[in-house]
Amino acid sequence: MEALDQVHLLLKAACAATPQMCTEDEFIESGWPAKIQPAATQALDVMRARGRFREDAEEEIPSGM
Repeated sequence: MEALDQVHLLLKAACAATPQMCTEDEFIESGWPAKIQPAATQALDVMRARGRFREDAEEEIPSGM
């Protein structure tokens, strides 16, 4: 899914650009959450439109539980 790939790339970039050890406040101040939010929102919208897969059975298309 392209939308999730974009979120993944942004998260990897955020990890590379911020210190391994930083507080939540420091991470927020870095600006990365604001940079990630639009892509994450888009990915969530795509997933909501697509529907959910059942967790107790293998499905090729969402069942719309």
